[in-house]
Amino acid sequence: MDKVDEMDEIVASNVYNAPITVVHAKLERISDNSIFRSVCPACTKGTLLVRRDHTTFKLIAEDNCILCGQQFVYSDIDNLKKKAGEQNEAGRNAGKKGRG
Repeated sequence: MDKVDEMDEIVASNVYNAPITVVHAKLERISDNSIFRSVCPACTKGTLLVRRDHTTFKLIAEDNCILCGQQFVYSDIDNLKKKAGEQNEAGRNAGKKGRG
């Protein structure tokens, strides 16, 4: 089976499965450059991006793999929100220093 066929078998394969509760801090990151993007623990090929509310843009606990569709609930969402706030604050402070 080639790589394309393998991916085709995975696409949306877990969409109707029950949500899985996970601890985001324990998930494998896609890269060292992202504190949010993780490897999907269900299919190991997809990505969890950490979803945001479409109105407030605040992080929300419910997420899903962009490949297999498996739903997840982050039990440590409050810690994620804190990290997001710290990251945003650091970005704002860096911007202020550059305007000096």
